[in-house]
Parts: sequence; C-alpha cells; structure tokens
Amino acid sequence: MPQPRQPELQAVLLLQVPQRDHAPEPAQAEDRRGAGEDPRLRVRGRVHMRRRVRRRLRRRAEGAVMRKPGGRIRAPSITAASGLLACSLVMLATGCGESYAEAVQPLRFSHAVHAEEDMACVDCHLRAEDGPYATTPGVATCMLCHEEAQGEDPEEPKVREYAESEQPIPWVRVNRVVGHVYFSHGVHVKLARLDCAQCHGDMAALEQPVTRS
Repeated sequence: MPQPRQPELQAVLLLQVPQRDHAPEPAQAEDRRGAGEDPRLRVRGRVHMRRRVRRRLRRRAEGAVMRKPGGRIRAPSITAASGLLACSLVMLATGCGESYAEAVQPLRFSHAVHAEEDMACVDCHLRAEDGPYATTPGVATCMLCHEEAQGEDPEEPKVREYAESEQPIPWVRVNRVVGHVYFSHGVHVKLARLDCAQCHGDMAALEQPVTRS
C-alpha cells in the first residue's frame, strides 16, 4: 500500500490503526506461510479443518459410511456389522438378562394360591418398590402366616422345618442381569410405573415355582 505524501493524512491514519507495543511471538512469526497472506484466512482455514475432522470422527463413531480420498466409499467391516447384528438379535430374543438351565426349587410354591388370598407382590417381595432387587421372602416373612397350618398342602410343613432349623429356604435364582447393565427394580416400579405382569407375566396364575427365566 503506498504511503500518503501529506503529513497530516499520515497522522490521521496512524491514529486509526492500533499500534502494537511488542514484537510478534516467534511461533506467530514462523507460522506465516507467505508474504502478504491475510491472517484471517489462516484462522478460517484451521477452523474449517477442525470442523471437518470432528465431523469425520463423529461419523466414524456412529458407524457411518466413510469416503476415502480417492472417491471410493468405505463401509464398516462386514464382519463387525455381522457381529453387531447377531448380538442385537440375541438381546432382542432373550432380553437383557442371562438365562440359566432349569432350576430345581426346594418347595413346590404356588403363586396362584397366595394370589387367591388377595396378597400383593410386595407382601412377600418386600423391596420390589424401592430396592435394586425385589428379593425373595425369608423364612421369617413366611412364618407370619405359616406358623400354624393353613391347609393340607404337604409342602407347608417344610416351611416350618426351615424355621425351626434356623436355615434360609434355598431358593435357586433363575435370572441375573448381564454385567454391563445396571438394573434397579424400584426404578421400574416407582418411576416407570410398570406393572409386575409386564415383565414377569401372569404370576397370579402360576401354580408351580419359577424354574427358569
């Protein structure tokens, strides 16, 4: 840019241009790629480059199809995609819990008999509404009703035998949540307002103990 010849005009221009009181940092001076290059163009170029890199990384994380520099399209690995599909199908078929072989329970417990007495699930499964697990009833809970005979069921005296020996009823657990899942029974009841039957089926009609998930 040619310098103005008039001293007065030079003074006006100097007042309009902010003056630097120190020399540019070495890193800034070395960053210049060419004489006369506008610094704003370099900043814009870096910003656009960062945005492109971030978009590419985000697409890669989401499993999107990537375009290689030569114009060819690189899809996710067929093997990896097949593995993910297989895992998804298994989870849809079995839910998020782990299934085990059919269990042998210590008592021939009937949910139907207890439901006929207008007992609610939380009467026996005490932590179903506010705990991470619904819990199985302990002997002390059973003895609230079965300290005396309630009928002629040959299984009922076994409950009192466990109580007299001060041994817990060895119920066999039939379902566990997989290791990477955090599950809270209370959250599903209180916050999600799910009914027991939505996950467990019609337990009120079950006359045999649960032996598998």
